[in-house]
Amino acid sequence: MSATSNRPSRARRPRAEVQDNLVEATLRLLDDHDPKDLTSRQIASAANEHLRYVADFFGGQAGLLAATLPRAIEEAIAEISPGLTKDELPARIRKLVRLSAWLVQHQPTVFAERVHRPLFNVVIDFHEKEYGLDRPTARLLTQRSLAGIYAYVLFGPILDLEDGDFAAHVELTQTIGNAVAEVQRRSNTAST
Repeated sequence: MSATSNRPSRARRPRAEVQDNLVEATLRLLDDHDPKDLTSRQIASAANEHLRYVADFFGGQAGLLAATLPRAIEEAIAEISPGLTKDELPARIRKLVRLSAWLVQHQPTVFAERVHRPLFNVVIDFHEKEYGLDRPTARLLTQRSLAGIYAYVLFGPILDLEDGDFAAHVELTQTIGNAVAEVQRRSNTAST
C-alpha cells in the first residue's frame, strides 16, 4: 500500500516477490490466528497485496496455506533442532500443528508430496543420536512423539491436559528412548 492510501500499490512486481509477501503475511497472521479463522482478505491486507493475487497465484486460500507449510516447518525445525526440553510447547510448533490439521482437511494432497519430511528427518536424527537408536526405532519414537504433540495441541482439553503436562510428556519420551536404547544395546551385546 502506498503512503498516501491504504490500497495496494499498482506497481508491477515479480510474481515471486508477491507470493513471498503473501506467504510471510500468512505466517505472521498464524502466530495469533487459527487457520480456520483467517480470510484471504485479511491475508492480502496484511501483505499489502491485492486480494486477487491469492486466487491468481495460489488458486485460493487453501493453496496459499499449503504454500506456507514449508516455511512453518522451517520455523518448527529451528525450535526442535536442539531437542524439545522446554516446559511449554513453543508457539511455532503449535502454529505448525494447527496449520497441518487445517491442511489435512482442506488440502490433503500437500502431505502426499512429503513436504513434511524435513521435520520428520530432524526428529528421527535427534532420536538416533540422543538415544543411540537404530533408524527404524528412532522413526517409531518420532511418530509417537509427534503424535503426542499433535494430540497436546489439538485435543488438550479433551485429554484433560494441564500446565506442566508437556514437560512430563517430554520426560516420558526421554525415558522411553533411553529404555529402548538399553534394550537394543543388550540385544546387540547378546548377539555378538
